[in-house]
Amino acid sequence: MEHLFNNTIPIFILMAALRFFYREQSLSVIGYGILISGLITWIIGRESYHIGASGLIYVLTSFIFFKGIRTKHYRLVALSLAVVLVYGSTIWYVFPDIEKNISWEGHLGGLIAGFAFAVTMKTVEYQRPIKYDWERPDFDPTGDKFLERFDENGNFVNLPPPPEPETEMLEEQNPVQITYIYIPNPKPESDEKA
Repeated sequence: MEHLFNNTIPIFILMAALRFFYREQSLSVIGYGILISGLITWIIGRESYHIGASGLIYVLTSFIFFKGIRTKHYRLVALSLAVVLVYGSTIWYVFPDIEKNISWEGHLGGLIAGFAFAVTMKTVEYQRPIKYDWERPDFDPTGDKFLERFDENGNFVNLPPPPEPETEMLEEQNPVQITYIYIPNPKPESDEKA
């Protein structure tokens, strides 16, 4: 049960990250990752029971880390570093004899499969635009809401508050008189007898 609990949270987080950042490749990574990490485990595994989702976790960790580093896009590199920060210590469990009851073969198979997917699977090429809007010579900063927050020296300034409507003009335009008349309800007869 402890091993199942330790696999549930990482698999949820890593699958969510994979689905968000690598949507087109996510199903292939998951499906082929299960098959190939299982095949590698079967080839190199010792005579024992190798069960659990650890192989898939290592596929996801390895793929997200190596793919992010290979793309060199700042968001994906940041994701790679976050994965290493949170799950980097799991690298020790790909070596034999760290813990006898854990299938290091499944972990190693997942790591190899994830690395292979990161190298072979194509993803979107992230490139910086040639020029941003504000870099173009025909850019007009007068209508830009963001640039209105800065003065001519580039210092941040607050916008002036919007003008308040004049109350005298509103009263003249809409002369309304409201009269309230309060009539108390007479007490019911049942209350007087009690």
